[in-house]
Amino acid sequence: MSNYALFGKPFKGFKQDDSVDACMPDRFLDAPWNYNLGGCKQLMAQRCSENWDDKCQLYVNNIDDVTVLKQFLESMANHRFCNLSDKSKCAVVCEPFNPIHQSSPSICNTMGVDPMINMSQILDTGMYNPVKLSPVYMGGCMKKCDKINTEDIKNDDTSINYCLQFGFCGETLGNICKVMEENGNKSQNNLLNQYCSLKNKKTQMHKSYEQTGTSHVKQMTGDKPITDIKENDNSYSNNIGIFSVLLIVVLLSLFVINSKN
Repeated sequence: MSNYALFGKPFKGFKQDDSVDACMPDRFLDAPWNYNLGGCKQLMAQRCSENWDDKCQLYVNNIDDVTVLKQFLESMANHRFCNLSDKSKCAVVCEPFNPIHQSSPSICNTMGVDPMINMSQILDTGMYNPVKLSPVYMGGCMKKCDKINTEDIKNDDTSINYCLQFGFCGETLGNICKVMEENGNKSQNNLLNQYCSLKNKKTQMHKSYEQTGTSHVKQMTGDKPITDIKENDNSYSNNIGIFSVLLIVVLLSLFVINSKN
């Protein structure tokens, strides 16, 4: 019999009415091959972004590594709210969670990089003189988090609440706030509205600081440009040099006169 005729047929010992069962903590011995493939993180993030149920709660409750928790929540929020931007050059790549099952769900991720632009073109190092940067660099895939209308984000949205609770998903949350600001509306999630309000205030303060940065430097140097101070320092040094030369000439003259007498 051809091997192709056996493709997709259930294997003894791997009873999976739902593929997510292979990712549950108590199913390790039933389907160990799923863990070796490493697809559970992507599958659970994708599945739980669409519908949060008891299996999602069980899965997240058994994550004991903060890095793994961060990756899971950020991936879940990204799947729930974000799509690739129309300007993005990245692509969505999908593969079957169970490669030996015909009806296996697909796990999808974005792959690639996009050229990013640093609008300020400077890096604030905390010193008086900012470091100049190249305005174009390669970064993550450009996305727009308008997959769900911001007005439809409710108070019980698990992805939003978990991200805010643990302080994760900053990029996705910031993108949602930007969409809200562009549309001039708010969500039904009070915590998200507060977060976006604080983020917008911080952004405005940063812009204000950039605009007044020059005057701030002048105040730190006594309302005088740094170049003026350097010029004054140079003139002062020059005056000391001239005075020293004149003093040496006078002393030599006195020495010569005394030697003749």
